[in-house]
Amino acid sequence: MTTPVRTKMGSKLMALTLAAGLLAGPVAVDAAPAEAATKKCAVKMSNSKPRQYSNTWVNVSKVGSKAKVETLAHYKTTKTKRNATASKTGKASLKYYISGATPW
Repeated sequence: MTTPVRTKMGSKLMALTLAAGLLAGPVAVDAAPAEAATKKCAVKMSNSKPRQYSNTWVNVSKVGSKAKVETLAHYKTTKTKRNATASKTGKASLKYYISGATPW
């Protein structure tokens, strides 16, 4: 897996892309499909500037109890998807391992 070079713009782009991937991806809740499509959530990176060969987590909150959560990380040469089920309190944490970076 690769990630952008550690720059302010690259880190913000990665966090924004992960958040956008989550918002664009399906969020299933115990509700009618029309309501599930409009469900809002909150997304935060555990570390917006992760070092190479480290872990970072995408922390999702404000989703329904036991909701299905999907995140998609866009890198220069690949995309990585993670799936999880939210807790009863509507929170999920998805781990991404950051290996060597391919420069943009």
